[in-house]
Amino acid sequence: MIIMTRKLVAENWRLEKARYALVGNFCKKCLGYHFPKKQLCLRCKTSEHLEEYKFKHEGKLLEWTKIYDPAKGFDFAGPYYYCIVELEEGIKITTQLKYVTDEGRLKYGMKVKLVFRRLFSHGNEGLNTYGFKAVPVY
Repeated sequence: MIIMTRKLVAENWRLEKARYALVGNFCKKCLGYHFPKKQLCLRCKTSEHLEEYKFKHEGKLLEWTKIYDPAKGFDFAGPYYYCIVELEEGIKITTQLKYVTDEGRLKYGMKVKLVFRRLFSHGNEGLNTYGFKAVPVY
């Protein structure tokens, strides 16, 4: 278990900007966005036109589902909603959907904002992973 924990800690640090600041790339040549950050633009296959880009924390809700039986590490959150959000720049991400008080008010295309919260815990080691979750804007 210690090896697994160290691997997760290393991955968190490697993805720190993407996970904690919502940073990816913007290509000035083809005007494409990438998240997480890429070394090569996936659209025009160049690297010299890529620049770091901090995504806005706003988007729209595309799909959602309610998870009744949480996976290991998410026990504290169940039941919970998981969703696909399209950010204003057109990038699609998956994340938890928080603070849903009335499921009937969820609508395709409704505005959501991304907030920084705990994603899950790594067992008894006391390590937590943080990142963004979506919150409906009613």
